[in-house]
Amino acid sequence: MRLFILPAAVLLGACLYLPLPRAGAYLAAGLRALYAKAAALFAKKNARRPDSAALIACCIAVFALAALLSLLHPIACAVLAAPLFTAWATLPACAETKEKLDSGAYENDIPAYEGIVRSTCAGLAAPFVKGMLAPMLLCTLGIPLHLGSAPGWLFLLVTSVRPRQRPPRLFALIVRRTCDGVMRAMLLLCSCAVGKSPLRARGDTPRALLMNVLGIAGDESDTHAPMAGDISQAAFLCLLVTLVLGIMLTAMLAVFVR
Repeated sequence: MRLFILPAAVLLGACLYLPLPRAGAYLAAGLRALYAKAAALFAKKNARRPDSAALIACCIAVFALAALLSLLHPIACAVLAAPLFTAWATLPACAETKEKLDSGAYENDIPAYEGIVRSTCAGLAAPFVKGMLAPMLLCTLGIPLHLGSAPGWLFLLVTSVRPRQRPPRLFALIVRRTCDGVMRAMLLLCSCAVGKSPLRARGDTPRALLMNVLGIAGDESDTHAPMAGDISQAAFLCLLVTLVLGIMLTAMLAVFVR
């Protein structure tokens, strides 16, 4: 059963965030509240660096709790990992934006219409890197080591507590290099699904590559004017990346999980 923890967690994440897209914000607020209480506790003890001490203490507590709960049963491990996949929460907003554009609300303002399409499509890249690919890769690391979703919860804690500050070097490495690189590779692999040759796709970042594959990057590589249907294509492409990567990671787990 441990082999199916990752796909089950991704599907449970969809069941959580599609009907309740604000759940991720409440979860992040809860983690920040935990950190704030720990920081206040260390400040009372006259610690030299209460913020750093509080973050380290919270990281140890969250990691240990997640690892212990993941040992209970594979189902418990999958349920515990589900809240990590926050990227699902972006899809209801995309659907609302597309419905508004299709209603003709911007039929007399073409520049605004095209700007909304571009910003909505571009806004999918970062959430899927941090809220889908990162937890998938971290759970794939944790499951064979019997840590379950503990590495993913550690990542979520740090990125929730310090969303606008410079993250620790390890987390910057995970997101900016590993996850960005995987996202770019998967976008190239899946670009044929929307009629773009991987050999002609260009982009140094997942966002730039996604816009180039869609043909609405706003430069000479554009193939058409932005349309509401591009939002559906962007969401489809990100979901296809999730599906293909999930299959690949599950196949990898089959080698290590017994």
